[in-house]
Amino acid sequence: GGYLLEIHSHSLFSKWFSESGKLVHKLFARIREKIEDDPNALICVLVDEVESLAAMRAKGGGESGTEPSDAIRAVNSLLTSIDRLKKYRNVIVLTTTNITQSVDSAFVDRADIKQYIGLPTVRARYEILRSCVDELIRVGIVTAKGSDKGDDEEEGNDSTEDNYE
Repeated sequence: GGYLLEIHSHSLFSKWFSESGKLVHKLFARIREKIEDDPNALICVLVDEVESLAAMRAKGGGESGTEPSDAIRAVNSLLTSIDRLKKYRNVIVLTTTNITQSVDSAFVDRADIKQYIGLPTVRARYEILRSCVDELIRVGIVTAKGSDKGDDEEEGNDSTEDNYE
């Protein structure tokens, strides 16, 4: 078996001074517990928008609205926590960012693989949006143009175009 543990970085920041680093520490302590509870399972830790949590310390931290030194404590706690995960052979830490230049260099240096994934093609973007609209139609949030008339196709439309209201 395996587990995907998704971390929403922005949720780890606290309005209370010095709490952010403690929240990061507690989260990774729970991850280590999960690893030790099931040592044969593959554990994938996904840190989405890692730039919020691993902001460059040289600039004084992220944009969380907290004290800059609190953001530094959070980055330090993240780095220490990732270092502690290295002893487990069944753990993969995956991160995403849209702002690579904002990620702390010490965090980037810990990565074994750095992979840039570019934007999807125009056709792929169309398909992503089309599938989202199709799902909105399926659940009744929006309706297809002409669907309330009982017509499957309106005059002048071909099968390659989708019409939505």
